[in-house]
Amino acid sequence: MGTIFCRGCGKQIHESAPHCPQCGALQTNNSAPSKVSWMSIVAIIIGGFGFLGSFDFNPHDKDQVIGIAFLTVISIALAGISLHQGKPGRTLSIVSITLSVLALLICFGSL
Repeated sequence: MGTIFCRGCGKQIHESAPHCPQCGALQTNNSAPSKVSWMSIVAIIIGGFGFLGSFDFNPHDKDQVIGIAFLTVISIALAGISLHQGKPGRTLSIVSITLSVLALLICFGSL
């Protein structure tokens, strides 16, 4: 035990080698799906609610302004933490930040 075959060139290498010494091919197992961070999922949901709430916006309703601002700030914070920690779900985090910023722009642009 202790030897496997390279995914790139087929030569025999040690099982713990991250790269093949002959061809340099990456030897990690990418068949297992990576789990998306819970922070990214929560951020996209909250950011989506904030974005949807900004479409039915009444600039005279202060509670609605505070609610949209609160949701979007929480979404941006969770997505930023997830991105900073390098967790899976990078695309979800970027989309949630984009939705949240758009919601803030729509909300505060209408004031």
